[in-house]
Amino acid sequence: VKKLLESVYGNYLIVSSKKINLWNLIRENESRLDVLLFRSQIFLSLGSAYQAIRTGKIFVNGRVCYNPYQRLSVGSLITLCPKFFLNSFNEIEDFFKNTLYVCNHLQIDYKTGSFILLTYAEEGEFPFLI
Repeated sequence: VKKLLESVYGNYLIVSSKKINLWNLIRENESRLDVLLFRSQIFLSLGSAYQAIRTGKIFVNGRVCYNPYQRLSVGSLITLCPKFFLNSFNEIEDFFKNTLYVCNHLQIDYKTGSFILLTYAEEGEFPFLI
């Protein structure tokens, strides 16, 4: 299971020191900033989300966030740097015409490049099978 989770979340997998069940472990990783940017489909890969965060193009609650592994709380507002977002909007708009996965725990505004974490993902909302 650990190999599968590493393939989904990359080399950085949040592992709590407490005894934790599998779904709680997944829920913790699904609240990471890089994962949420990827799930919002604003970025096509975790790597591209990671790069945008590390270069200061992502704001969390109005402040630049450089930590891709930052766990977000419900109600967090995530916004892309306007210049960065406008430069890549045409590619994003074309991609959304063929979107297959809908992220119900995020309120996404593709016109402004922002989204709000409404709730933590539930067991049936993960886009992969365990």
